[in-house]
This record gives sequence, C-alpha cells and structure tokens, in this order.
Amino acid sequence: MSKKEKIIGIITTSFLFLCVVFLVIFTSVKSEHRVINGIIIQGANFLQDNEYLRYSLINKGDLSSLTLYEIRQKFLSHKYVKNSDVELNSENMVVVTIQEKNFIASLISDEKHFLVNSDKELVGVLPNTNTVDLPAITNVKKTKNISGSIEDKKEIGEAIKIIRSARQLDDKLYGNLSEINMRDGGEIVLTFSNLSMPVFVGRNNYTEKLATLAEIENNKEQFSPLFRNSVYLDLRYAKNVFIGYNEIIGIN
Repeated sequence: MSKKEKIIGIITTSFLFLCVVFLVIFTSVKSEHRVINGIIIQGANFLQDNEYLRYSLINKGDLSSLTLYEIRQKFLSHKYVKNSDVELNSENMVVVTIQEKNFIASLISDEKHFLVNSDKELVGVLPNTNTVDLPAITNVKKTKNISGSIEDKKEIGEAIKIIRSARQLDDKLYGNLSEINMRDGGEIVLTFSNLSMPVFVGRNNYTEKLATLAEIENNKEQFSPLFRNSVYLDLRYAKNVFIGYNEIIGIN
C-alpha cells in the first residue's frame, strides 16, 4: 500500500469515527431534550394524582426540563411515599409508580391529624388526604419530653396490636373498625361502623376478644334479640360476653 493510500485510509477512518461520535452526541442531546407529553402516576391511594404533583413541586409544563432521576427524587421527598420508580414509555409519557408508606390508622390529637404506619411513625395529614378507610386512634395518653408532650408510643403500639389482630382474624372486622379510643391509658373502647354500640376490650388478649366478636358477627341472627336494646358490649373478660342494657358503669 502506497503512502498516499495510507493517508486516504486514515482520513476515511477518522471521518467515520467522527460521524459515529457526532451521532452519539446528537442522539444523547436529543433524548435529553425530548418533549414530554405528560405524566402518569400509579399506586396513589391517599392523595389524588394532582395533589402528589403539587406537593412534590412538579409542574407539568416543566417535565421536559427534568431528568427521570430528578422526577424520582421529587416523589421520594414526599412524606407519604416509601419508594418510587420512574420510566418513559413509548408515547413519551413519564410513568411514576409510587409505593406509599404502610399507613394502617389515623390519629387525632389536640385537633391535629396524623397518619400512623406499622412502625408507629406519625405523619401529619395533608389537606385532601383520603383517610376514610382507616380506623381512627383517639385519646392517646401523652408523655412529657423536652419540647412539651408527645403521644405515648407504647399506647400507639397497643392500638396497632388491635388493628393487626382484626386484620388477621377477619377482613370485615378490620374494615368495620372505625375508632380505637385509648381513653388516656384507661380501658380501650372500640367503635365499629356496623354496630350501634361501643365495644369494651380493656387491655391485652386482643386476638381472643376480637375472635369472640367475630363469632358473634358471624351468628348475628342468633344474637340479635339480645342486642336489641343494648347500650354496650363488654369483652374484657376472657371468653365471657357481657351485654349492657343500662348506662355504662364500672369502666375506668
């Protein structure tokens, strides 16, 4: 091969290499600045999609200027979100799949409203949050600390035990559980949406007591005459059911 042919070969190879580099850079730049047609949010239960966007400080008009990583980080910063995955589909729509924290109850204290997860974490409720399907924990005893007083985590733990017992025993039982009144450390009282009377469960042995209640519910026709004029149901004593027909007395 002559010297001239070698030079031509080198020039040709260099030109082809530069073309490849240019195409890679051009494709990369184009993909970075591609137009995003919209956003799809999957897995949202406690907030509507537009509320998640608002609290995550994401404007639909700014999507094209954000990377997928930046969008994911914005969702991860939301206090309801445990994890999120973000991808771009074939229609140039950003698809965000969020995993919300495992909230199992709401808590009302001093006119403040919280969501409670299975780790006893209290998360302040945002406006327009859907908590209708969660049982409410009320009148939790407080303990003092440097900044004032906070809800007693042991008491919240007791309420969570009741919720877990109800879930394990019967989905309907858990679904109908609307309030767990901790009564500032006193005897615990439960309210169910399908019962017109409060249910006293006291402390401890929640699974056994709720199993008794589930059995009563499953044989409602048999027991309904007994409950006709009842004021409360007392399950505080193992395997014994007391039906109150007068005012509630002897409850601490």
